[in-house]
Amino acid sequence: MKIKKLFDDYGIVIPLIVLLITMFVRIISYGMVDIVVILINNIFLYLVTFQFAPSIFMHSIGRKNVAKYIGWESSRFQYLIAGYSLSMAILGVVCNYFQGVFWVVTIVAVTIFLWPCAIGHIVEMVKSKNFKAGNAGYIFYWDVFMPLSLIILLTIHFNF
Repeated sequence: MKIKKLFDDYGIVIPLIVLLITMFVRIISYGMVDIVVILINNIFLYLVTFQFAPSIFMHSIGRKNVAKYIGWESSRFQYLIAGYSLSMAILGVVCNYFQGVFWVVTIVAVTIFLWPCAIGHIVEMVKSKNFKAGNAGYIFYWDVFMPLSLIILLTIHFNF
């Protein structure tokens, strides 16, 4: 129960803290050289991979509990989410080895998945008054701002 409360209250903060710590260590060790590239790689690893990896198990093995947490009924559709999460977790790691166009493709895939999810959460909040933590909590903000941050950083990287 304590882990669930931690996840509900600080789910988006924990990966961001890990990201900030790794960036701080990187800046102290090497300075600001290639900081945007390092930030993009760290976002792929810590925010994409570490967000999607648990989702593999949550939407397959623990799908009934996750559906309840979101405020939905459990369905076999969650296995598709688990499969997609596996592909995104792998891409998050692979993006640290292949950059450029591979980054673009991964960002497009993440955005095409997460922004419609955010729209679905909004529809649930408005139509069904579903403000459960799994629908209207940190995951909603994650769905909006994580792809946006990658798009902004990629734009900065390719323009400078």
